[in-house]
Amino acid sequence: MSGLQVLVLVVPDTRREDVIDALISMDKISGFTLTSAMGFSAEHSHFNLREQVQGCRAFARFEVLLEPAILHGVLDRLSSAAGSETSRYWLTDVPLAGRLPQDSPATE
Repeated sequence: MSGLQVLVLVVPDTRREDVIDALISMDKISGFTLTSAMGFSAEHSHFNLREQVQGCRAFARFEVLLEPAILHGVLDRLSSAAGSETSRYWLTDVPLAGRLPQDSPATE
């Protein structure tokens, strides 16, 4: 078990830069992944007119690999960066993590 978790955060696209700045400023976050996402919801009354016509809303999806001990501090900082618009997040345990190419085994 790696002891790591992946935090997935989905924020309105208008908050993208604020969340990027917040994540970059955190010393204990070594990096993150950012992708664009389109959100669909049965609760679309808060969508603007264009989004209602399209049936979806633009979001930014962040994935952050982190140690559980820093989770609450990261969430507090991201809550400020996300602003007053509702954002969603979830957490997944990571049973195994590494880098490719793998380090070659030591030769004897």
